[in-house]
Amino acid sequence: MPPEPEGIRKFHDDHLFRVLSCRVLESGAEGEAIDLTEQVKDGRLIWDVPEGYWKFYIVYLTRDAKGRNDYINFLDMDSCRLLIDAVYQPHYERYGKYFGNVIAGFLSDEPPIVNTPGYTPGDLIGKPDMPLSWSEGMEKAFSREYGDENWKSHLNCLWSKEADDQLVARMRTAYMNAVSKLVSECFSKFFGRGESE
Repeated sequence: MPPEPEGIRKFHDDHLFRVLSCRVLESGAEGEAIDLTEQVKDGRLIWDVPEGYWKFYIVYLTRDAKGRNDYINFLDMDSCRLLIDAVYQPHYERYGKYFGNVIAGFLSDEPPIVNTPGYTPGDLIGKPDMPLSWSEGMEKAFSREYGDENWKSHLNCLWSKEADDQLVARMRTAYMNAVSKLVSECFSKFFGRGESE
């Protein structure tokens, strides 16, 4: 196993999430992924590698990825609540009586759901080594969008250019739907819930 990615900070909930391996076929495409996560013991993968060429995907969950680590996590209810309590609620308390009459609307230029350091063209799902946005609620949301928990054995499809096209499309669509719905639940719809919740 390669060492865990080095970061500036180490958090209590950083952990190895999945280890997958795919046989590289003669065409260069990847065969079906094998989930080897349960075969990792004390940071070492013990596996008799079958003949042929194999590609490995090692997926870590961390708060210190290559993206913008100092931004709000729109996929997390507590993170969104902090922003709302610190910014939106004080504005509403001061200017609420003007909403809908004097103030017809407002532009919310919130930080984006970022997983990369900048705004570079081509930062689409599928780029090797790209960190992807995540939260505690993503596992349940991903399972809901994918239809079952088998997505965990196909995580390579979020980065692979050589995996099965149909599976890649299903995985990336399920991922983006899960992200979009969590942003809606944790941030967009949060405003209608009231102060006491």
